[in-house]
Amino acid sequence: RQPSLPTVPPPRPAVPPPIQPDGLLRLALAEQVAIDGDLLASWDEDGDGSVSCADFHRSLPPLLAQWGLPRLAAMGEVIDGVFEGLGGGRVGAVPVEELRARLLSEVSDERKQKLLAEAAAASKRRARAKASLAEERQHAEGKQRAKAARAQKADAARTKRQRQATIVEEVTRPTATTRATRNLQDRPVREIEHKQPA
Repeated sequence: RQPSLPTVPPPRPAVPPPIQPDGLLRLALAEQVAIDGDLLASWDEDGDGSVSCADFHRSLPPLLAQWGLPRLAAMGEVIDGVFEGLGGGRVGAVPVEELRARLLSEVSDERKQKLLAEAAAASKRRARAKASLAEERQHAEGKQRAKAARAQKADAARTKRQRQATIVEEVTRPTATTRATRNLQDRPVREIEHKQPA
């Protein structure tokens, strides 16, 4: 009988290290630039063809909130670090095209294609939802117009009936002349003849 060998536990899969905030921000920004090529140009408010550190700090917080990373917006040193890493230095500026090229170099072609496909699908979904909403609104407006038309028609019919009732009432209401005529008709013919001059 052979002695049993000690059992060795299977190796654990390697756990990737957590992404640091600056890496997360840089990756999210690179992927957004891959989807929207005009994003960085929209940050250039003075139109000099470059993005300054101030532009970076002003434009990132709304995007970070949109990406579900609002806490990063408060980390000014992280934003500064990313900007420095992209060639801007502490207070310098990076040309828009250079910044775009540096960010896009961090996204693989396969990932770019996937991101663009996802963005196109999301755009189609938004367009369908918008069209559906417009159709529902148009349908609701049509119903409102039909309801208003029915109410107007009913008002017109009511007014017509009231006018007809007024006319009938005026025709059938006895006036002084019709009363006198009725009195004459009610009196015997002989009495009328007796009162006539000879």
